[in-house]
Amino acid sequence: MRKKVALVALFGMLLAACGGGADAPVISDARIGQPTGPNGALYFTADGYGTDDRLIGADSDIAPMVQVHETIMNDDGTMGMNHVEGLDLPADGQLVLEPGGYHVMFMTVDRLDVGDVVEVVLQWEMAGDMTLQVEVVAPGDTGG
Repeated sequence: MRKKVALVALFGMLLAACGGGADAPVISDARIGQPTGPNGALYFTADGYGTDDRLIGADSDIAPMVQVHETIMNDDGTMGMNHVEGLDLPADGQLVLEPGGYHVMFMTVDRLDVGDVVEVVLQWEMAGDMTLQVEVVAPGDTGG
């Protein structure tokens, strides 16, 4: 019984250290669309965890530069992107990153194939770093 309690405690500490504890956003539907050019994008939904937080950045070994972006409509009718300093996640709300809206952009990505699993670190103002394992999906499977 004592070993079981110790293992449960150890598992809880590991979850908290990895951003999976009660003091972190709950991430769902995370996916990276297979890049068709030099850049790739991460989409996901983050649910609040009782504390206002802010996504302030991301990092991954697959690209030398990773930024949080917003898709915009330019004056000439073309789509463009702007870097944003952060995205708010309300305490009991939701933050949705999706095609045509907010996303995490990987610039000059390494080759990615459908089915690859990529490690991405989301950087939260309050919750700290959260490491995700995200699958690469076909471009048409990103939900856009």
